[in-house]
Amino acid sequence: MTGRRVLSLVALALCLGLASSAAAQHVLTRVSLPVDGRWVDVRAFVPPGDAPVRVALTGTLSSAADGSEIDAMSRWAAGARIDAEGPFVVLPRGSRLLEQDPGIHRYVIEIPRQDDMRVAFDVTPIATRHLMTPTEVRAGLSGAVEMEILAPPLAPAVLALPSPRAETSLLPFAAFAGGAAGAPLLALFGWLFARRRRRRVDERLLRRSRAALRAVERESAPLGPAFGEVAVQARHMLDGALDVQRHFRAARAAERRTRGLRAEGAAARRGELREQQREALTRLRDIAERLEETATQLASHGAGQARTQDLDALLRGLDMEVSTAVSADEEAQRAA
Repeated sequence: MTGRRVLSLVALALCLGLASSAAAQHVLTRVSLPVDGRWVDVRAFVPPGDAPVRVALTGTLSSAADGSEIDAMSRWAAGARIDAEGPFVVLPRGSRLLEQDPGIHRYVIEIPRQDDMRVAFDVTPIATRHLMTPTEVRAGLSGAVEMEILAPPLAPAVLALPSPRAETSLLPFAAFAGGAAGAPLLALFGWLFARRRRRRVDERLLRRSRAALRAVERESAPLGPAFGEVAVQARHMLDGALDVQRHFRAARAAERRTRGLRAEGAAARRGELREQQREALTRLRDIAERLEETATQLASHGAGQARTQDLDALLRGLDMEVSTAVSADEEAQRAA
């Protein structure tokens, strides 16, 4: 093999590598959108430039008003997606949806560079539907919708090598082949990544529950024996989460084993299996959030205990001392 052919093959490999790396979207920073309607300015998290900014909106909020689940674009009730009431995020002018995966509640948005690049969570559609005030709606929300600021995709590199004899140079073909072969590979990698991420939703929720249980045990220990039962109940909740995860995986495995069966009754049963999976994930999310709320409540109680318990008594005593001193001074002046 001639040296020129070797260089051409190396160029082809580099093109494929660059095409693959260009698809990787690295997260520069991640911020939760406040449910109270405060704006988050995207410009504060990106370097200067003229290129549009890409953000990913992920996560869900649970509404106590009707028990539904809300992500950035849709509302979910009884496992069904309702698009008509969304979106629930206010985006800058000119923003456009590039990618969406409702199954994992992830939406990639491109925002053009401009003076106003603010993003906010909007409870107005929920308040309108339930005839509630925005404050009442916000009080009944739990969970979080997060905004990930994504690094810009890598620009394709142009490789130029000297080619005294154009008829033997394979570099233009290498560049074309790299782009043509890279697109299917990128699509395959994206599909595998989305599938893997969807498959691991239960694992992420279980990790949240375990971390919250450790926080409950850590926060309850200094509060005394009266709070020991709280930690015990929290451990029971984690055991329940493990049971729910086993049910989720059993339903998922059953659906996959019967995926090739085409009978009408089989399709209906697979629908029931998918509904069981959605219900299991909802229960896992509820357990994780309940444990996190418990840990936070214990931490708040512990912080309250750290305050001076007799502060009011000290203040009353100080007032009495001042009154006594004033009275004594007034009596001394009258006696003089």
